[in-house]
Amino acid sequence: MTSLEQRLARVEAVQEIQNVMGRYSYWHTANMHRECLDLFALKTPGVRAEMMWGVYEGAESLERLYPGFHAWVDGDAKGVMHMHTLTTPVIEVADDLRTAKATWISPGHETMSFSAAGEKTPEAFWAWCKYGCDFVVEDGQWKIWHLHVYG
Repeated sequence: MTSLEQRLARVEAVQEIQNVMGRYSYWHTANMHRECLDLFALKTPGVRAEMMWGVYEGAESLERLYPGFHAWVDGDAKGVMHMHTLTTPVIEVADDLRTAKATWISPGHETMSFSAAGEKTPEAFWAWCKYGCDFVVEDGQWKIWHLHVYG
């Protein structure tokens, strides 16, 4: 049996983790990629993001992804939109209250251009994915430790 304090801390952790991913979803949609980077545990060994096109491990590598790659894809952001909502959260906080695992289904859509040069006519498409994440407490705050985007 866990103490009431431990149970309350676990409930608070779940809410804080939900807010971290909510910020990620909101900021990613708003092209606020620098802010997305700040949600990661950049001081914790093994921090990484796995996308459909590659794995970014370590603070420098994540910098190339947020804001590097995402800002490059967005260009001047004219006609670009990506919405990745969060549904069906499952968040499990470890007994030590220092790490957690979580998953979300993310129904969404994107609009972007796939032209390398010349006319850049945006194309729209559904972009549903699933997020699988590990979280860790860094400097007293819950941060994303491992982010895996399953296409």
